[in-house]
Amino acid sequence: MLLPGGVAESLAADGHRLHAPAERFLRELMGLRLVYAHARVADAEDDCFIDALTAAAGVFPDWARLYEERTGELRFVPVGEASRGYLTLYMSETGRVYGGYDHFLCRLGDTGAAALEALCNGLHAEELACALITPGAMPARPATICGLP
Repeated sequence: MLLPGGVAESLAADGHRLHAPAERFLRELMGLRLVYAHARVADAEDDCFIDALTAAAGVFPDWARLYEERTGELRFVPVGEASRGYLTLYMSETGRVYGGYDHFLCRLGDTGAAALEALCNGLHAEELACALITPGAMPARPATICGLP
């Protein structure tokens, strides 16, 4: 299956360079929405959506760079969203998948399939400690990203 036209270009315009593991993952699963039982709230559902364009539109590339520094991994590419859109799913150049929301960062799996399994089955994700970040190093975050006017 081919990756939809313009995905690599749109990601590049947003400051993200598509790499082979993310391209393979997106070619196979772009557009997939999964709904599953919420890991912590009884009788509630959670979801994830594999869509690099939607994910990239909601985050600043600076967050990906900070996550790269925290993990020692290279080239974080947004590949989707989870937790009702709060958690951005990033794939590193090694194929590992991380979930990030501002200063929160967790490793969901060593592969895309492992990450989806962890999300769907409520498996514990490894939260990565946040090093102190100097105020000047923190990306700007306009209110429009939070859905505020």
